[in-house]
Amino acid sequence: MTRWTVIGGGPCGIASVGRLVDLGYHVNWIDSSFTTGRLGKYYRNIPANTPINDLIYALKLCKSFQFEKHQDIRKSKGIKTISDGLIDKSIVHLPIDSNESIDNLGSYCMDLKYFCEALDDITNVLLENILVQSYRGIVTRIDQSNDWNIKITSNNNEEINLSTDAVILTCGSIPINSIANNISDIVNKKVEIHSLDNVVDSNKVSSYINNNNKSLNEVWCVVGSSHSAMLILKNLIDNNINNIVNIYKSPFRYQHYKEDEVVYPGIGLKGPVGEWTKNKFIHLNNINRIKYDENVSWDEYIEKYNIDHLIFAIGFQTNTLSNQSNYIINLDEPFFPIISINNQIVEYNKLNQYDILTGEINNYGSLFGGGIAYPQYHMYSNNTSEPWIGFKRSIEQIDLMIAVFNNKNRV
Repeated sequence: MTRWTVIGGGPCGIASVGRLVDLGYHVNWIDSSFTTGRLGKYYRNIPANTPINDLIYALKLCKSFQFEKHQDIRKSKGIKTISDGLIDKSIVHLPIDSNESIDNLGSYCMDLKYFCEALDDITNVLLENILVQSYRGIVTRIDQSNDWNIKITSNNNEEINLSTDAVILTCGSIPINSIANNISDIVNKKVEIHSLDNVVDSNKVSSYINNNNKSLNEVWCVVGSSHSAMLILKNLIDNNINNIVNIYKSPFRYQHYKEDEVVYPGIGLKGPVGEWTKNKFIHLNNINRIKYDENVSWDEYIEKYNIDHLIFAIGFQTNTLSNQSNYIINLDEPFFPIISINNQIVEYNKLNQYDILTGEINNYGSLFGGGIAYPQYHMYSNNTSEPWIGFKRSIEQIDLMIAVFNNKNRV
């Protein structure tokens, strides 16, 4: 039977391994820490934008997850779980200023930590599965002649080589921060640029402000109108930051239904942050919202609005070493390795050419991408599309990858 290799231990990697194991495949699974990826590292304390019912449904899709068993173990220890969100209002993000009785808590959202804790349990279960061979380390190179040959530098600095029939890259993405290159050195010394990872978490914002009291009276600028941008703006406002500038390019887009078709399921604002934006933020008068003008330089924006703190919330980019000039290189996180076909190194821009439904990269037939680095797209009836990622979709996409592999490799 085909041996698959999954690179990355975040939600998409977990989903991929779980579905492959359910189908009886042997899987090589490679990650440096197996701690739920960047989601588990940076985003546990932020509100999810997927309803509890939908998350629980996805977590039950793979038998190999043993989801309910480990929920019961946590409950027996008195630990709140994602399942408790169905009955416990205290851990659910309820509608703003709602005085109505809530009958269906599952239609609302919880903090991501409950989802992450379920993924922590699932990861440990999969690592013990007899069909899974795990490797703790970083993949540095992948070569294909007949099979794929994978080179790993283990956490113990040992070099490991293995062969596989098919590869799934779930190495994740990092926040786009390359615009910082357009800020002059002189101006850059006047403004503090904050990583998105450190300001989507309200607790981290509070800690920063407590240690830098003068920042309360300084000017903070958030660039973007995405879910992350609005969450950051909420965190700043909740922490009593009053001087806020929001530079945006696109208008707010909310997930909604139109003629039985979901609109903006991927990029649309939804969940607690979407509700806050629609019901609170748009009515605030003390936020200086500025439509982005490409003819205005970032130096000019910073000087004109006396910006002291700058945050870019404009999306994510593939996690490769080549784009980390403005990001701290952390070899504890997976990054996209060098890939060669018949001894010819494949340029990263070619690795970005992939099928938006199956995840097949550059028509190779046995190299696939998934998750936030290779998002599936939601197709509308008018032939337009938008990126749409999710745990359930990652599980379902594995069947499409297997079909492509079997078709092109005549299995």
